[in-house]
Amino acid sequence: MTPSVRDPRQDRSPRWAIYFVPSADSPLFRLGSALLGYDCRSGDDLAPPSGVDLPADWAALVAPARRYGFHATLKAPFRLAPGCGEEGLVRAVDALAREPRAPVVIRPVVRALGDFVAVVPAVRDAALDRLAADCVTRLDAFRAPLSDADRARRL
Repeated sequence: MTPSVRDPRQDRSPRWAIYFVPSADSPLFRLGSALLGYDCRSGDDLAPPSGVDLPADWAALVAPARRYGFHATLKAPFRLAPGCGEEGLVRAVDALAREPRAPVVIRPVVRALGDFVAVVPAVRDAALDRLAADCVTRLDAFRAPLSDADRARRL
């Protein structure tokens, strides 16, 4: 018997992630979407914001992020664990979202995170840290373990 190795890139099972997207009419969403040149809510291409001096290669710089739209990642993409389904995940996310929380107030700054440009808090915020920790730990039961190939790719 010859062992077979499955290429994880051929795994077509859906990946899930938890994102925050500001309301469509908020100034933050409008600016972030215009800077990316894409509105992830409507699917529309957008012109760069007027009055902002962007480098000539701006479109190329934001191309990797453009397809995701302007958002905040609360739980990075994952595949569902065996025995877990979409309905259970949606119920857990809904329950987490409905919990009363202290408001998150940040002073945003733009920073490079690896190959991406991101808006991040200038200083840590306890309420934001608690939300992030809850998203990771309380939803982790739904995450399938990383394959060896996925683990190697992340290193």
